[in-house]
Amino acid sequence: MKRRLEDRYDVELVGGLWHIGQSGEDFSIDYYEKKSVRWKRRLHYHDFYELELVMSGSAFTCINGMRFSLSRGMMFLVRPTDVHRYELSEGERLEVCTLRFTSAYIEPGLMGALTASGPLVADISESFDFIAALLDDAKRDSLAPDDYTEILRRNTVNRLCAELVRRCTERVAEPESKNRLASSAVDLIRRSFGERLTLASAAKRLGVTPNYLGRVFSENIGLTFGQYLKRVRLIFALNMITNTDETLQRIALDCGFSSQSVFAREFRNYYKKAPTELRHGSKPNHLKAIPHNSRLTP
Repeated sequence: MKRRLEDRYDVELVGGLWHIGQSGEDFSIDYYEKKSVRWKRRLHYHDFYELELVMSGSAFTCINGMRFSLSRGMMFLVRPTDVHRYELSEGERLEVCTLRFTSAYIEPGLMGALTASGPLVADISESFDFIAALLDDAKRDSLAPDDYTEILRRNTVNRLCAELVRRCTERVAEPESKNRLASSAVDLIRRSFGERLTLASAAKRLGVTPNYLGRVFSENIGLTFGQYLKRVRLIFALNMITNTDETLQRIALDCGFSSQSVFAREFRNYYKKAPTELRHGSKPNHLKAIPHNSRLTP
């Protein structure tokens, strides 16, 4: 079942999760009011990075099985490897500034920190006015782009991501409720997806039985351990294909696939394009621009 989000994003229900594909844009910024309606209460994942600053209101966000309280001054980043949803009670509302961008905007030195980190949620209240002004400038600039817009966009993305990583390193936002096992398994996959990782080997490293880990993981993440592991491998493979000159064989092995042929098959099944087609400048179907003929309110 497919739907449209904001006239730009192709939204597909995969198992129990919404999969939100990338539009034709590499960068976007806007202001939204989120309410306790529709799909946002369901677990979903993106093919892009989504950084949000809470302008007003209150609610909860669940990221990789951990539940965080949101209010004015909270900022968080949802990566393509994250699974998340909002929790808004009847009558609750949340106003946010949302910055969406692809991995091409992230500096290589910062990408490692973003990948290795757990859920990136921080209270930036003491710098709220400065960061809100930075986002306002980015929004105004997007309405009248010029020769310097791309440089400013990259600076904004990396400044905010670096600030978020720094704050999470210094003072971790404690979740209201959590499933540490599910979150630890997600972190393990993101750090070790290039290895010969299995449910059994992960369970051994986390000190639990495979059956217990598999059940807890599926209940909290919405995908099986194997499904999520494959998705993470494909996300990082796509990033390497589009942003590096590594050979496809090297990419396949670095991302944990047993061979280039297995990688090519899984890649085509997921992105509907062969890796070679994507490297030649084509985009997979769900990364193409979506016609502006319908709307699903965020």
